[in-house]
Amino acid sequence: MPDRDGHSEAHREHRPGAAGWRDDLATCLMFLTRLPVAGFQCGHDRPLGGAMRAFGLAGAVVGAITAIVLATALALGFNPVLASLAALAAATLLTGALHEDGLGDVADGFGGGATRERKLEIMRDSRIGAYGVLALVFTVGARIFALATIVERTTPLQAMCLIVAIAVASRAAMGWMMATLPNARSDGRAAEAGRPTPEAIRQLMIASLIIAAPLTWWSIGAWGLIVAVAAVCLVALAFKRISAKQIGGQTGDVLGATQQLTELGLLLTLAALIG
Repeated sequence: MPDRDGHSEAHREHRPGAAGWRDDLATCLMFLTRLPVAGFQCGHDRPLGGAMRAFGLAGAVVGAITAIVLATALALGFNPVLASLAALAAATLLTGALHEDGLGDVADGFGGGATRERKLEIMRDSRIGAYGVLALVFTVGARIFALATIVERTTPLQAMCLIVAIAVASRAAMGWMMATLPNARSDGRAAEAGRPTPEAIRQLMIASLIIAAPLTWWSIGAWGLIVAVAAVCLVALAFKRISAKQIGGQTGDVLGATQQLTELGLLLTLAALIG
């Protein structure tokens, strides 16, 4: 149950050290992916809000698998566009299109609803409308060609490192959004997860930086790292303001859209910087 601050009581109950991080990573992977990781929790379970410090680690797992698919496709002779398509298709399969579904629902709700209540009602509808279809067509296409540009202008290892860094940063942005915006509705996946504590967010940001910053620095240098951090902050802040204005907070769909938009912003920024 949430406490007076909206945080889950389970946030204060976790195993210490590496075992606690392993359990939290398993919790995040079960929520964010379709990977069979339930057996790695050693019987320890707590709400997602309490385990959210491992969002970046979960992103690293998804990013690493995506990067391996990219490298394999390139080794098999695929051109950069087809290799990028294969890599992003693998990422979508890993997550069960969870984030893409959120982006489509947000586009339909924000674009088609006249009131806050109507927007939330549309976002809950499992059917996809014109706004959602167009949002997915444009964003998926842009992600494929932006990644292809990066692949063309870097070595395969550098591209792989950037894929992992982007996956980590975009999941960290989800956690930040969840911590800084109230729940737009009292039920749903975001409300059930519980609000993360400031300590959980602090650990999320530190862990994400430890993983993503060196990979980005090595791949495109210090200036590229600075630009990438700025891009993440600008996209997340802009979408936070839009979500607050549209529905007064965040939902699970908003969190999914945050991941997609942050990933897109980073891919476009890095493609422009490298190109």
